[in-house]
Formats: sequence, C-alpha cells, structure tokens
Amino acid sequence: MMVNDEEKLGNILKLLKSDALKEYAEKRKEFDLDKKYKFNIFETISDTYYKENFHTDILFSILDPNTPEIGPICNEKILKEFVKTVANDKSFEFTIDYTVNVSKQVYNVVNDEKGYIDLLITNDHNQAIIIENKINDAPDMDDQLVRYMKHVDKEIFKNNPGEMRVVYLTLIPNEKKPNIDEYDDYFSGYKDLLNDGETLKYRYAVDKGNSKQDLIYFLYRSISLLEKYSKDISNDEEKQNSLLKKIYLEQYRSLLLHLGGEAKMSDFAENLLEEIYKDQNLLDAANELYEIFSDWRKKPQRNYDRTPTKVSNFFDKKLKDICYGTSLHKDPNDKGYITEKGNYIFYVCGAGLELEIGFVNRNENKKIEATKCKEFIGILEQTLETKLEGDECNSEWYVYHRIYPLEGKTSMEDFLELYKTKIQTIEKSFLNA
Repeated sequence: MMVNDEEKLGNILKLLKSDALKEYAEKRKEFDLDKKYKFNIFETISDTYYKENFHTDILFSILDPNTPEIGPICNEKILKEFVKTVANDKSFEFTIDYTVNVSKQVYNVVNDEKGYIDLLITNDHNQAIIIENKINDAPDMDDQLVRYMKHVDKEIFKNNPGEMRVVYLTLIPNEKKPNIDEYDDYFSGYKDLLNDGETLKYRYAVDKGNSKQDLIYFLYRSISLLEKYSKDISNDEEKQNSLLKKIYLEQYRSLLLHLGGEAKMSDFAENLLEEIYKDQNLLDAANELYEIFSDWRKKPQRNYDRTPTKVSNFFDKKLKDICYGTSLHKDPNDKGYITEKGNYIFYVCGAGLELEIGFVNRNENKKIEATKCKEFIGILEQTLETKLEGDECNSEWYVYHRIYPLEGKTSMEDFLELYKTKIQTIEKSFLNA
C-alpha cells in the first residue's frame, strides 16, 4: 500500500508527539547532553577524564585536607558528607576527627601480589573505608578487594580488631560486580565479610533513582555547604579560595552528569524504540527520518556503515532474547550473532532499521568462493521464500537478505519469533552443507 506525503508527515508528527520521545528529550536535557550550557574545565584541559586515576585524583583533592586551596575549606563537613554517602549505615559510623587520613593509590603487597588501593580513608579508631574506583569500568584484578582488606588489617589495624567498609564505585548502576566467588580460599574470612550484606557497599557516580547514595548528590550537598560557609567569610583570600572550590565541585559534578547521562541514555533510547516498534505508523515515520538523516550520520572512515548504534544495539538485544538459544554466539568484534564453520560465518544482526541474515568469509579481506556463494543464495532463497536481488547476492563479499519489520506483528519480539524457526533452519543447512 502506497503512503502519500501527507500521511508520511502525519506519521512523523505522531512520532514527534509521542510520550516516549518526550521522555527521551527530557532526559537529554536533564543530563545536559546537548551541551547547551557546557564548558567543562576538566574536559578542556585534559584528555584523560575518561581514565580511572583521573577520578581518583579529583576525589582525593576534594577530600584531602592538605590539598592547597582546594582541600582545607569546609573540609571536615565535606568529608562527613562523603562518608555518609558512601559508607555509613546503622551498623557503621565512621568517626571524623583530627586523626582522619585520606590517601590515594596506596601501594600494598599481599601474598606477593602487588596492588594499589584507589582511595583509603582511616582514623586512629581502627576504622577504614576502602574505595575501589570503577567509574571507568576498569577490570577487576585477582583477589583484589580481599587483598586490600588484608593489607588494612595488617598495616593499619596492626592485626587488632577493627571496622572497615569496602565501597565499589561505578559510574551508573549496572551489572558490574567483583568476582568474589572466584577469590582464593586463603582469604575465606574476608570473602565472608564481603558477602555479609554490610561490609561491601555498591555506590555510583550517577544514580538518579537513589540520589542520596551517589556522587552527584554528595557534590550537590558539598556545594550547598560551601555556599553557606562563604556567607560568613570576611577574609578576601579565604573567600576567593571558597569560590574556587565551589567552581571545582560544580565542574566535576557537571562532568559526572555528562558521563553518567551518556551511559544511562541507552535505557531511555530502548524505551523509545519499544514504543516505535509497537506501531507501524511510528516505525514508518522513524524510517522516513532515518532516510533523511542517513547521509549526515555516515562515518567518514566507513561511508557504507550507516547503522545508528542505538538501533543496532536494540536489535542485538532482541536477537539475544529470541535467538540466542539456537546455538548462535556473539563475536566480540562484531555486531549480531554468528555461527562459524570452516572459512565461513552465518550471521544474524540488526542493519539500520532492518533484520539482516547472511553469510560472509571469516577473513574479511577475502571474497566468498563462487560455489559457496551459489550455495548460500540457495539456502536463503529457499528458507526465506524470497528472491535475492542486487548487492544481496552480487557483492562477492556478502550473501544476505534484509527484512523490514514488523510484518503485521505488534512487537519486535513477535516479529523475531516469526523468523526464529527460519533462522534455525538456515543455520542447520549451513552446518550440514
């Protein structure tokens, strides 16, 4: 059925007025991802803001009372806010007094394994808070947390009874957790502590749903404290230093908001795609918009690749839910799901706004042999009951077919379920050929 221009415009207007798109736009504004107001000192003067130690250094400069100009001002109150945010609970209240020491990159050797505790906060009351910084998703080392705990027991507590908390700090709430079960049984006592539900605390730089336990909230509270403190300052130099620290905190809060916002937007993008794929008119409208902006979105180094990342990820997630049980497996260097045999790969992936099913040489620099090309064309045409045309069967590099959703189905899951058996049949034919 042909759709005229007026209907196309109506579909696009419906999409633009949809609640899901409004929510997506609101979240982009909330995290200032369009950078309308953005000037960030950290991003301007450094290209290492994405690295783990960069954030450790900033947090240390905020908390350490010995940091020139930045540290001493209102430091005890700010340190209390930080500890309350990341570690304190009903069973543990860290004492902050003149004995408190804040250290970074604390070198330790336990069982001949070397390590560095990102941040360590201690006092003379046998209390310690270990901060393991995973803001940039750094990998876990073997026995990492328990080695740090043993170091604190031996070097800080001097083998006397003490209280400690271990804070596992990630950018946003995600599935990243320490591999405690894989830790050496030599550290069984510390493993038990990490599993007791109190010693190990999962905290986040950006967690809008539980804001009193994220760094954004801590920085907001610290900025408020500085503003209140500054009103009573009469010394011009001290007042200037207070303003400097306030700007420093505001800039770091802005940086975390941008980084966390970018990470969290994938969820809101998925919500939008869920809505689009429930309505054929919205899907058609999205396709029209995609075609309008496709040239603009081309990657200079790969002009043939016009696939918006969020759409591809949406397809891939749905493919995992629907098709993963068909013995397809994910190639870490590629999109989609694949099965390998000999020199060739059978793959299923999202391509633009379509489902792509096809074959390719395992060596991306080699073409498909003529006999194999004919064989793959036959498998696809017979199973999918279609005729391959153009580049689908004439590129010499790929043999594939793309299917445009939703074919009358009400969701992506239903659409993929329709093709699940066909995908399995194609895979079986490929493996038996």
